Amino acid sequence: MRSTCARILISISLAFAAGCGGVEARSTVAVKATGPDLAYAGPGVRVIVDYDEAIFYSEGFYWWFVGDSWHRSSSYTSGWALVANPPPAILQIRDPHRYRHYMPIGYVVERRPVPVRLVQRPIRDHRR
Repeated sequence: MRSTCARILISISLAFAAGCGGVEARSTVAVKATGPDLAYAGPGVRVIVDYDEAIFYSEGFYWWFVGDSWHRSSSYTSGWALVANPPPAILQIRDPHRYRHYMPIGYVVERRPVPVRLVQRPIRDHRR
């Protein structure tokens, strides 16, 4: 019963807004940003700002150039997989390593990225 009433009220509101020429319906949604700050690096590509590695974001994935090949992950800190055919936007990046610690002029960092731990190294115990 409650959901039916809600649907009717929404329908009436939408019909009223559509029928009145100058009425505009607006809603706001709060979105919590969980990733690092990203800056423009090229068409369709962004790069993590002020990071120890040049990690890019494009087409819903993070991209990392290692050696002579591209790797992608849904997280910028782990889960990297080799990709044989990266998208054209990623392939257009010339000299990806120059984007390490990239900081656009006048940029103020809002969300610091997690420190680099891309390669898991063994921990040695030097106690005797």
